[in-house]
Amino acid sequence: MNKIALLLAGITGIALAGGIFYTTRSTPSPTANATTTSPASPEQQRLASTNAAGGESPSSIRREDSLLQTTPLTVADAKVIDDPARRKIAFIELGGILATSDPQKALETASSLASGDDRRALLRGIFSQLALSDPKKALEIAKSIADPYDQRFALKTLALEWAFSGTSADGTAALDSTAAMSVTLALADRNPAIAAAFAQNELTGRELGMANVTLARKWAQTDPKGAATFISQIGEGPGRNWAVGTVADQWAQSDPKSAAAWVEKFPEGRERNNAIERVSSAWAAASPADAIAWASTLPAESGQNNALRSIAQTWASSDPQSAFAWASSITDPKAQSSAVSAAVGRWASTDPQSAAAAALGLPETEAKQAAVSRVAGEWVRSDQPSAAAWVKTLPDPALREAATKALTERRGGEGGRGGWR
Repeated sequence: MNKIALLLAGITGIALAGGIFYTTRSTPSPTANATTTSPASPEQQRLASTNAAGGESPSSIRREDSLLQTTPLTVADAKVIDDPARRKIAFIELGGILATSDPQKALETASSLASGDDRRALLRGIFSQLALSDPKKALEIAKSIADPYDQRFALKTLALEWAFSGTSADGTAALDSTAAMSVTLALADRNPAIAAAFAQNELTGRELGMANVTLARKWAQTDPKGAATFISQIGEGPGRNWAVGTVADQWAQSDPKSAAAWVEKFPEGRERNNAIERVSSAWAAASPADAIAWASTLPAESGQNNALRSIAQTWASSDPQSAFAWASSITDPKAQSSAVSAAVGRWASTDPQSAAAAALGLPETEAKQAAVSRVAGEWVRSDQPSAAAWVKTLPDPALREAATKALTERRGGEGGRGGWR
């Protein structure tokens, strides 16, 4: 991580000596050219090991070495800093200083500040320090805070520190589900593996499912194979289907062949179909021809129809005429009907008149009825009078009946991605 120099107004630096930060005033001293080297404190060693492990805890802020003086950083010093980022860092560091000497007085100092960024930064520094120096005492102090917002923030800070350091401290269950979710999301931005372990221990039910989806997405952005391994470990439960789809989508954007090989290993069922759709869609956005070639290798009753529908829908976003023409050429009646409906539906969302003309130009097949109904269902969402007028002009009674039904019933979009599971 890049070093952050605290170039404060009237203060040329902040240095660490024996765990206490001191400020250096701009007035030069007779020993201004002297340097002082102190052994790494336990905190510095912990930060180094945390960074080496690939994580970054809330307290891991690098400091520039500077000359030492005897004037401690104070609230007054921090308040004169105009730059928001440097001001925040100063309050965090001050919180650590105060917590080291007198935690209760540190809390009193925090409560004396108005609610806002300064107060939260000071609390963060206090509890980042206490989390590792005395975990049980830290939890006791956090629970004693009267203000519910400050208490939740303190508990979240403790949980973050403990998660990164691997500290075992009784009481992380003191976090409610909202706070535990916030901690999980914060951890996910820094180290998905740590976030995943925390989430599995602290969350259940729908909250755990939501966390798994978010973790899968963030993990897949940088390490899709790692995300796939994570999916294999979370088992069945809320959010798994969405998490699988999210990883498939992210992976296919960077390496569609590997993503395709992964989803083909899934057993038959909704999860596999969802993943195939997501890979097909992402692949089609980059290369419809390659996506079609892959889809053609899938068994007809094992995800192929889902893949073809997804390709048609995605391709139609950029080239509806070509996507519609290709979908119309599919020989299997069921697959053709599904793909044509997807293509014409996306087309109708931007140009319903052209989509309607294309649908009516199809041969008298199942695909034509599906296409006409889909146009009506999409058109009514943007222009109900025009859609209703068009339906009335349909000469075929069966088509008119199907389209009329779509006018009132089809409000849900394309579907096909699966609901929350």
